[in-house]
Amino acid sequence: MQIIDQENFDKLRALNNENVIKIVNEFVDLCRPSKVTVITDSIEDIEYCRQTAIKIGEEAKLEIEGHTIHYDGFFSMSNHDQARDKTNTKVLIPKGQYHPPAINTIEREEGLKEILEIMKGCMERNECLIRFFCLGPKNSKFSILALQLTDSFYVAHSEDLLYRAGYEEFKKLNGSDEFFYFIHSSGELIGDPPVTKNLDKRRIYV
Repeated sequence: MQIIDQENFDKLRALNNENVIKIVNEFVDLCRPSKVTVITDSIEDIEYCRQTAIKIGEEAKLEIEGHTIHYDGFFSMSNHDQARDKTNTKVLIPKGQYHPPAINTIEREEGLKEILEIMKGCMERNECLIRFFCLGPKNSKFSILALQLTDSFYVAHSEDLLYRAGYEEFKKLNGSDEFFYFIHSSGELIGDPPVTKNLDKRRIYV
């Protein structure tokens, strides 16, 4: 089954950046989504994220025009799907390097092995969004570019409120790898509105 159509593939190729292609291939193969959609800086693409978040129940409309709400799954202080999870947020430190005692860390290879195992098939039956952001002013040497893969339309929409769209900025990289990337998945969802089921597998590794 073809999970990315020609239009979306062309959006990736237009960046002329094999580093982006390599990362997308690696994590699409690992996470196994049913569909891949590339989001550019266009109003239509960004609106697609916003409207789909409402359509599938990740967000709900409010009475105020243009405003929506999202509910996290919250069962108790120790059992919720909010991202602020100190216990499972860890910095990956190469073996033999200093581990700051005030920071929650894990040996890099151990952490990668664990998280990559958890991520196998984590996007099955879901649509994977490929997003591009600019952290800072556009056309600034101080800004940082970021590539994201996520299967959450709510997350994709929220980040449009936080960061500048960066698809066109990626074209200016001229094929370099001077960007960072982050992979996010909601995992298996349950309920209405849908919330994350397997909270024991939640990890935020940096």
